[in-house]
Amino acid sequence: RLLQLDSKLVLITNGLLIVGATLMLISIEWNTTLSQMDPVWRPFNALFQALASRTAGFSTVDFQDAHPSTLFMWVGAMLIGGAAGSTTGGIKLATLAVLFLAVIATVRGQEEPQAFGRRITPNLVFRAMTIFALFMATHFLLTLLLAITEDVFNHASFGFVNLMFESMSGLATVGLSTGITPDLSIPGKLILLVAMFIGR
Repeated sequence: RLLQLDSKLVLITNGLLIVGATLMLISIEWNTTLSQMDPVWRPFNALFQALASRTAGFSTVDFQDAHPSTLFMWVGAMLIGGAAGSTTGGIKLATLAVLFLAVIATVRGQEEPQAFGRRITPNLVFRAMTIFALFMATHFLLTLLLAITEDVFNHASFGFVNLMFESMSGLATVGLSTGITPDLSIPGKLILLVAMFIGR
């Protein structure tokens, strides 16, 4: 009861994301990237990766060998990032929570979203929508530019999901990679460099 609404939303959203990402990584990568580890340590590595992949960029699994569904899921995790006021990138946990509550309120026919007996003003909803829309549009543009520089002009076959992963990692200033960064063309590397500045 002593926590502010923002703190409650951040803690709940973070907890759900950690549990969800950990379970997804275990279910998808148990016999692939996690298979190199002792079965006892696989859940702990999945938990660590679920925590680190939204900000720190530390990796205990080789994302080069990860399933495309794992990479796509991690693009979403990097998109979200951490809490406001932290050094993480992404749209932030509270922004995601506000968007989710706004969707729930719309489905229920409510005029304003509410959480824990507190209403969330339309101004906050619009700010959250703006942040999300700008972030997604920027990621779309960066991925498109990478696809053009690498697949069209450089004739490299990195795969679209890998390019999405790299551009989101740069934009969210996470630092994870599928291992293709050193092999990108000079324009591709410059695009990732710009992505990092925009993300900050």
